[in-house]
Amino acid sequence: MASQHRSPGLGVPAYFGPWDRANWSALLAARPTVVIINPDSGPGRRRHGGYRPLVRALQAGGTRVLGYVSTRWLSVAPEVSCGAAQRHVDWYGVDGVLWDEIPVEPTSLRRIRPLATWASSQTLAQAFNPGRVVPTSWHRVAPEAWWITFEGTGRTYLERFPIEKRSNDWHLVHSVTNRQLRSVDALVRHYGPALAFVTADRLPNPWDTFPGRAAPPSERRAQGGSRRAKRVNPENE
Repeated sequence: MASQHRSPGLGVPAYFGPWDRANWSALLAARPTVVIINPDSGPGRRRHGGYRPLVRALQAGGTRVLGYVSTRWLSVAPEVSCGAAQRHVDWYGVDGVLWDEIPVEPTSLRRIRPLATWASSQTLAQAFNPGRVVPTSWHRVAPEAWWITFEGTGRTYLERFPIEKRSNDWHLVHSVTNRQLRSVDALVRHYGPALAFVTADRLPNPWDTFPGRAAPPSERRAQGGSRRAKRVNPENE
């Protein structure tokens, strides 16, 4: 039965610094489809030289690399978010941008349009993170983009959080216990998103390890999801 469903590509939020050699070695060996880098809740106030060679190494293996940009729930001007994305390109040589913190509200569509238009004009790959299913009209704004339509715990995923089957979806599932792992993997295959990442890592930053697949011995109750990125570059503090 499982063979009837598409296996998604590996899409990893790599929210750990370049000094974390063990995680980067494992990530490079996995040859993921897409990786998000996040030097300092965005590109940072200044360039961190350690990321550029890692980005190049990922790209040499066929991975597309996106730079994390917080839109602060679309509260900042589009040019500010686009400026942050441009710094990712200039400083780290990324292939595209993740627009994070996208509220699902009636006014959001017109506010994400300038972001999508700018990225397309720069021939950049892009992804949006509303963390939930969005109307079909949103996908038309950026038909080539990935959409993170689930970001949350394994428990919530197994409770059939409202999810639709779309070819450009991206699912991020954290806090997955050993007991849940097989069921979560099966459900990911059932939904067939373009990209997915499943980890046992937990809040406050469930994306700071890779692969993070071995669940901790204590199967604690899963907590709520988080869309916030964690600062990982102490040199920028």
